Amino acid sequence: MLANDRLEQVNPQRGKFRSFLLASVNHLLSDERDRATRQKRGGGQVVLSFDAQTAEERYRLEVVSEVAPERLFDRRWALALVQAVVRRLDRNVPAPARENSLPP
Repeated sequence: MLANDRLEQVNPQRGKFRSFLLASVNHLLSDERDRATRQKRGGGQVVLSFDAQTAEERYRLEVVSEVAPERLFDRRWALALVQAVVRRLDRNVPAPARENSLPP
């Protein structure tokens, strides 16, 4: 309040000094409450855990291949994408509707 020269804005025709002080303190407390309760970036979001041990187990169980690592990565990425789509379809489309939409 003093740093912003707010006291120079006080005008007896606009109200009592006591009302000015009360409003100033209420604004200060509100700002402090907002500052104390705000969430940081990503606040309130679900945390996805990266389980390193699971990744290491999967890597250890992989078959050694002569295929280039880039090609192997692309293949695994495509398979993971297809699996995610199938899971999403299972959640969002009832089984009878899926059966009726597939060609014979």
